[in-house]
Amino acid sequence: MNSNLKKKSKSKYGVTEVFVKHDYYASLRIRLFDSEGRIFIDDGDRALLTDEILKVPTKRYDANKILPYETDLYYAYCKDEDYGSFPRYKYIFHEGSSRSSKSYSLEEWSLRECEQRPNLHINIWRDTREALTDSVWKDFRKLIPLSGRKKKLNKNTSPIHFNNGSIISPKGTDTTNAHGTTQDIAWLNEPYNVTEDEFDAIDQRSNQVVVDVNPLGIRWAEKVKKNPRCKVIYSTFKQNPFCPPDQKRKILGYEPWEPGTYEVINGVVMYNGKPVTETNQPPVHKANAAKESISVYKWITYGLGLKAENPRKIHHNFKPITLAEYLKIPGREYQGLDYGSARPSALVKMKFDGDRTFYIRPCLYKPMNNMSRPLGEELIASGAIVGGDTYMWADSADKEAGSNISMTNDLRTLYNINAVSTSKPTYKARFESMSNARFYFVYDLPADSSGVSLSALFEFELDNYQWEYINDKSTEKPIKKNDHFMNASEYVFWGIKEYLGLAF
Repeated sequence: MNSNLKKKSKSKYGVTEVFVKHDYYASLRIRLFDSEGRIFIDDGDRALLTDEILKVPTKRYDANKILPYETDLYYAYCKDEDYGSFPRYKYIFHEGSSRSSKSYSLEEWSLRECEQRPNLHINIWRDTREALTDSVWKDFRKLIPLSGRKKKLNKNTSPIHFNNGSIISPKGTDTTNAHGTTQDIAWLNEPYNVTEDEFDAIDQRSNQVVVDVNPLGIRWAEKVKKNPRCKVIYSTFKQNPFCPPDQKRKILGYEPWEPGTYEVINGVVMYNGKPVTETNQPPVHKANAAKESISVYKWITYGLGLKAENPRKIHHNFKPITLAEYLKIPGREYQGLDYGSARPSALVKMKFDGDRTFYIRPCLYKPMNNMSRPLGEELIASGAIVGGDTYMWADSADKEAGSNISMTNDLRTLYNINAVSTSKPTYKARFESMSNARFYFVYDLPADSSGVSLSALFEFELDNYQWEYINDKSTEKPIKKNDHFMNASEYVFWGIKEYLGLAF
C-alpha cells in the first residue's frame, strides 16, 4: 500500500488477486546476453551488441523461447534499473468473467505506477474516447476518493496528471491517430472495435501493452496471445472479494450444473473426462432450475469467463470442413462478392450438393484501398473463375465512390468474370431460407505473412454476426459490422436458390 493512502473498510477498497498477478508479471524484467556475458540491447528483430561485459548469470534461459528470430543468445531476470533491461512480458492479456475486477485492478495498478515512476506515460485506448467516459474514467472518479487519494478529476474524460510528471491519458481510435501516438504503457480496454492496423500502430509505439477483454474473440488478439512474450491472466467473479453480493448471486443463478460435478480444463467445460455436450451433461443445478434462472450461455460467458455461442448469433448451422474434403465435392463452383473500399472486399466460392447442403471456400478479404492492382486482377489472382461456366453474384451497391461506373459491369466486360448483381432479398427472407439449409466452410486455409488465415477471418465473422437489438428488442436486422464474408455468402446462396429454383 502507498503510505499516503488512508485505510478503508476491507469491504470497499483493497488490492485483488488480479492486481497482485498483474503487478508481478508486469514488473518482471530481463536482458539479453551472449555466452561471454556481453549485453545486447533490443528485444525486436535485431539485437544490438554493447561494449559492456558482465558476468554470465547462473540462471539463464534460451532466448529463442522469447525472440521472433533464431539466436544463440540467452536471457536472465534482472532489475528494472539494470542496463539493457526490458519487460519479460510485453503483452499482458486479462480474460475472464464479468465482475472479476479486471478494470478496477488495472486502474489501481495504473495509478500506483504513475505515483511511483516519474514521467511515465500510460495511454488507455478504446474505439471511441466517449466510451471511456462511462467506463474507465467513471471508475477512476469512484476509485480515487475510495482509496484515500486527494486527487481531483474533472467531470469530463480528461488526462490524469501527477506531480512527478507522469500522466494517464484517454485515447479513442476515432479521434486520435494511433500511428502518431507514443506511450510507455498502452492499455487497450475492451478493444472489440480496434482494428489490427490500429493495434499494430499502438504496439510498435509502446514498451508494454495491456489488454482486457471478455471472451468474444478478436482476430489480432488471438494471434498476439501466441507470442512467447504474452501472459494471459484469467479471472472470474469468484476471485473478486469486492464483488457486490447481489451481483454475485445474480451470476451464480445462471449456473446450469451442480457445483463440483464438472471442471474447466484449458477453456473447455468437462464432465466425466469429456467435454460437455448435449448428450454429456453434468447433473442439473436443482436450486437454479427451481428458480428458472438457468442460462448456459450467461454462465459460460459471465460466470466462467469462457467463449460461448451467443444466442443472438444469426447462423447456427455452419460446420467446418477441410480444404481436401471441399475439393473432393463434385459439381460447379459458384461465387459471391461483397465490395469494400475502406472495409474488406470479400470473395467466396460455393458448391451445392443438390439437396440442402452448401460448401463455402473463402478466397479474398482485402479493402480495395489496400490493393496494389485493379479489383478484377486481384479477384483472378485469388482464384476467381473467368468465363461463362459459372456465375458470380455481387453486391448491388457496386458504384465506385464519386462515380456512376458499375464495378460489376467492369468485371464482366474487362476481366471476363461472369458477374451479375444480386437481387438482394430482405434479411428476413435470406435468413429464413438459410436456416433451412446446411453449410460447411473450409477451416484449414493457411495463414498469410501476418499470421492470419482466410478461414480464421471467416470464422470470426461467423461467430460475431449477430442480430441487432434496441432496448432488448430485435430489429430483425444484423449488426452491420464485420459482415463481408457473411454478405458474400448470402449473395451466392440466394443466387443459387433463384438460378436453380430451389424452395427452402
